Amino acid sequence: MVPEPIQKFSMPRPAVRRWVAVLLIATVILSPVLAGAAENVRLQLKWQHQFQFAGYYAALEKGYYRDAGLNVDILPAQPCQDSM
Repeated sequence: MVPEPIQKFSMPRPAVRRWVAVLLIATVILSPVLAGAAENVRLQLKWQHQFQFAGYYAALEKGYYRDAGLNVDILPAQPCQDSM
């Protein structure tokens, strides 16, 4: 007795194309809604503006924070201020 071969479920190509088209259209339509507004972040430095914080400023200028969905405001330390 020979077992029957296992049949794989396959959708006809037009149906697959329709599903792919529907998913792509839904992604395009919903992406601005899902992205939402950028989150506001205040980065409090532990000292006045100086070279050790150059990476923060470079990331701000190059738009890395914006690309990550963050609206970053870099604040220098004030005299007698606890940065924590």
